[in-house]
Amino acid sequence: GVIGLLKLRVYCWLREKMLASALSLLSGGGASAAQQARYHKNAFPPGERLDLRVYLSERPRFRDFNNTEPIWHVSGLLHANDAPQQSTTVQVPVTGHLIANGSLFAHAFITREGRSPDPAATGSYDPWATTTLTQALVVHGARPEPLGLRKLTTGEPAPWEEELRRGAVAAAIAGQPPDRWVPHWKPALHLSLIVDFEPHELFRGMPPHYQHHLLQRRLMDRDGTYKPLLYSNELTVMRQHWLAINDSAVSPTELPLELSWSPMGVKRFAWMQQLEASFKMNEDKLGISEKESEDMRGMFVHTPPALLYTTMGVSAVHLLFDVLAFQSDLSFW
Repeated sequence: GVIGLLKLRVYCWLREKMLASALSLLSGGGASAAQQARYHKNAFPPGERLDLRVYLSERPRFRDFNNTEPIWHVSGLLHANDAPQQSTTVQVPVTGHLIANGSLFAHAFITREGRSPDPAATGSYDPWATTTLTQALVVHGARPEPLGLRKLTTGEPAPWEEELRRGAVAAAIAGQPPDRWVPHWKPALHLSLIVDFEPHELFRGMPPHYQHHLLQRRLMDRDGTYKPLLYSNELTVMRQHWLAINDSAVSPTELPLELSWSPMGVKRFAWMQQLEASFKMNEDKLGISEKESEDMRGMFVHTPPALLYTTMGVSAVHLLFDVLAFQSDLSFW
């Protein structure tokens, strides 16, 4: 619990310091004093209008722009921290490929207004005017079990609980063992564009974790120019919301996909990354079950920050009073 989070915080701090030192050494060996005095430059100017396109394909790489229509296309997005959130829900048909344990990928492209994400589009394509992300929508694992969650106001079961029960009944009728791995559909894709207009000094001023993602995704050029990072918020897609894909009689012909886009600051991005690392460490090192980890993740993700901080403050004060009371009892005896 709290001890594990504190250990993770120290670990992340040490990792960032070590990464910053390594980047500093690498940059110092090949960069001149004039280069080190320059700053990183965002290839997307602030306040610029952007276009968002999301495609679906069965392959992790997407190039078939001419024969594929985007499932979501939004124009006029604002490259700013206060840009309004966009969202929609689409229905994706269930194909034989999906039923046969096939994969399906979402390919999101954000371009500067008027630009095309298609490399074959002569005149309108610019690699530094396009940032992209590929996310798998089908994952394989054991069928989740219903947790008995109900709405506090009406007492009705949660909608996903009904889906889990129907899937379990259908699997039992089909003679499938409970621990059999089946393909699951992720019903949500929450995209965030990392908005960053801070003047980061070249090779030294950028947060190490943020620079690591830019370099890993090949979004940064040698001269320090970088494209905005497009991030998929997996913390908000709970495992209990997954939908099993099978060939039973109750399998749907269409699967819902909730799509959303919103801007995200660098600090919040770092916080989300630390949460993901914390939950993974709790599961791998501390032996916390997947259900407990998901419950904790839901508390951090779905609780408003003000309420979360207030709860943590009250808990800290309560713990302090317990320690003082225990100390008083010991001194009395």
